[in-house]
Amino acid sequence: MDWKIVKGREEQVEEIAALYARTIDALVEGVNYTGWQRGGYPGEETAREGVAAGTLYVAQKEGAIGGTIILNHLYEGAYEKGEWAVDCPYSEVFCVHTLVVDPACRGQGIASALLDFAAAEGRRAGMRALRLDVFEENAPAIALYEKKGFERRTRVDLGLGIPGLKWFYLCEKLL
Repeated sequence: MDWKIVKGREEQVEEIAALYARTIDALVEGVNYTGWQRGGYPGEETAREGVAAGTLYVAQKEGAIGGTIILNHLYEGAYEKGEWAVDCPYSEVFCVHTLVVDPACRGQGIASALLDFAAAEGRRAGMRALRLDVFEENAPAIALYEKKGFERRTRVDLGLGIPGLKWFYLCEKLL
C-alpha cells in the first residue's frame, strides 16, 4: 500500500507534533542539516496552525503518519530579494514549508511523494510556481529538490538570528 496524502486533521495534531520531535531528535543526534532545535520550529504550534488553516498535509499509511508538508502563500521577507523566474503575486505561488519525514520511514520515497503532491496541488489550484528555502548546508534536501525540478535562484540571509543558520537558497519550481 502506498502512502496516501491528505489534509491533516485536528485529532492528528499531537501525533504530528510527536513526529516533529522525533525528527528533530534524530537530526540533533546525527547530522543536523536543517538546524532545527528541540523546543523550536517545528513544534505543536506549527502543526496546530497548519491544520487549522487547512494547509498541512500528511502522508499516511494504515493510520500512521510518515511525513508532512505545509503549502501556503506565506513567505519570509528575504523572498523579496529572490531572483525568481516568474514574476507574480504570492497568491499565484505555493510556498513549501515543514517538509518532514519520520526517521523510521526514511528511504520509502515519502519526501518525493510529498513534493509531487505539492506540484499537483499547485497545478490544480492554478499556481504558477512552488517556492521554498533550504539551508545552504542541507545537501540531502538540496539534492532532492533539484531532482524534483527546483532550481536555486538566490542565496539570502533569512534573518533568523540563529548562530550558524545564516545563508539559505531560495528555490523555485515552475508549474
